[in-house]
Amino acid sequence: MGLSITRDARSAQEFLDFEFIFETEDRRCTVLDSELRDDGVYYAAVQLTWTGSDARVVFGLVCLVDRHNDPSLGYAPIAESMGPRVFNCPARILDLLTPTSHPYALAWRWACRHRARAHSTAAH
Repeated sequence: MGLSITRDARSAQEFLDFEFIFETEDRRCTVLDSELRDDGVYYAAVQLTWTGSDARVVFGLVCLVDRHNDPSLGYAPIAESMGPRVFNCPARILDLLTPTSHPYALAWRWACRHRARAHSTAAH
């Protein structure tokens, strides 16, 4: 997995939101919600729909972001089914994801929710 590098004046979040939107003759991809955290990790709920069908899949997407040389932006996209090793996804994004049976995606979702619960408990 490599780092893609681009030059763009938009914020990293704006660029990535736009990067993962596309439409072909048989499917459409949209970003339903996203957040770029202070640790340089972008989390998104990405929806895929197919033309002529009510079927849809919403999956988690993680991008490791490097923006140290503004306006150059480096990013590495990792789908939840690839087993990202960062677990700070906001609950509101996790709540948008459709059910899955993929073991790496399930483990990632569980780890994100577990971390969020642990942080909310520690804050009280």
